[in-house]
Amino acid sequence: MSKKKKPLATYKTLIVGPDGVGKRTLQLKLSEPKSDDFSTATLNVVYRINNLEIQGKLVQMQLWVINEANYRVLTSSAYREAKCLLLVYDCSNEDSFSLIKEWLPEIKRSWGIQTAIKLLVGNKCEITQAVSHTEAKSWAESEGFQHLILSAEKITHSQLKSMLLEKVANALLSREFKITPVLS
Repeated sequence: MSKKKKPLATYKTLIVGPDGVGKRTLQLKLSEPKSDDFSTATLNVVYRINNLEIQGKLVQMQLWVINEANYRVLTSSAYREAKCLLLVYDCSNEDSFSLIKEWLPEIKRSWGIQTAIKLLVGNKCEITQAVSHTEAKSWAESEGFQHLILSAEKITHSQLKSMLLEKVANALLSREFKITPVLS
């Protein structure tokens, strides 16, 4: 009988953004293909799990999707212990980027994100872009975020896992983080 290895660490990652930007697709692509949905009855939030072998250690990533209706009503308890924040906007929808900019001060008040890994993710880059990469990157840097654009529809689980999730887990273990800025 084989004994399941217990993760050395569990890291909560929040995926936050307006409705329709592809948060759930991103979550599904980031999580293990056979992962189940878990939910918290008190917060009405769905999360999925991905176990990664990083630096010879098992690390569990919890991927929480916070939708537009919930982000404002969640208290700091929902953000507690989150080590990574992915703010997602739709590259083809300027309003989604504007909403992210409006939400950030409120998110910062609810959650001390100074020590978290922070990524601004432009999704749906395969569609005509309404948000300039330069503008989004400049804003992200001014707020202490790294910027990434991608297509959650077109990218594979293994590409996204190696490009983003493993780097986030490695960074959390070592507290250093740098991503490749564009992936199509």
